Amino acid sequence: MGVLIVLGLVVLVGTIVHRATHSQKASVFVAADSAQTRIALPLGGEEHVESVVPRSDGTLAVTLQSGDGARILLWSPEGGRIVGELDLGKPAQP
Repeated sequence: MGVLIVLGLVVLVGTIVHRATHSQKASVFVAADSAQTRIALPLGGEEHVESVVPRSDGTLAVTLQSGDGARILLWSPEGGRIVGELDLGKPAQP
């Protein structure tokens, strides 16, 4: 039993060291053709874009913020469409 615990710990530490020393580069989205596509995000009322984060599956997580709360849209640049939405609701009142 002790040997399995030590072996598991060695594998865990080895995996962490490998991932830390072999960092993956961020994906860069490049259009294959010169045609430009205009994308209009469905913004409500006083919403504004808070952040845009690339995801490993090729989509972008776009955080929209307003006085009424926040939303996260999953946007597929390849398809030029919204593939998911998460409504975070209103912020908690103190």
